[in-house]
Amino acid sequence: MRKFFSKTKLILIIVIIAFVVLSYFLYINRRAAPPTPPAAPPQQSVWKGIVPGTSTEEEVKQKLGTPKSEGENLLEFESTSPTRNHTVSLEESVVGLIKEVVSYRDTTKVSDLRAQYGETSDVLYGPDAENGYYLFVYSEKGVAYLGNPATETLLEIWYFPATTFEDFVNRWAASYSRTLSPKF
Repeated sequence: MRKFFSKTKLILIIVIIAFVVLSYFLYINRRAAPPTPPAAPPQQSVWKGIVPGTSTEEEVKQKLGTPKSEGENLLEFESTSPTRNHTVSLEESVVGLIKEVVSYRDTTKVSDLRAQYGETSDVLYGPDAENGYYLFVYSEKGVAYLGNPATETLLEIWYFPATTFEDFVNRWAASYSRTLSPKF
């Protein structure tokens, strides 16, 4: 009888040790290889519910109403500026580029956009550069703004499908330069 108990005890101890070892390895493996989170989709700019690269001409008209002006692949909508309109450029009836006009009546400042999007080293210079207005581009986020960092004033905020800086320049900012050249 004594041998039976010692044999049973030995089997029980082996089973317990095996259970503990198996549990330990399962625990280590679960901790060592955490599941990879799904890749975050690229950020995409949105203006008044309109998504560049996705929204159609019809959706734009539904959300913004009747355009003040309508040309070939260009829609203009009233802004807070008495002289300039918001523009929506279309590429095959899909929104390509939106230019939101920012006027003195608006409260958005350069620092607001920097706080939202961060700093960027992608800066372009256009016709307003001699007055201190530069185009700050966040191509991977699908947004750019034409603003004067010294005065905090904005002229425009551009929304477009997220892309590379090179593609942005080629498609929407070909008339802008990468270098500031003073006019004499």
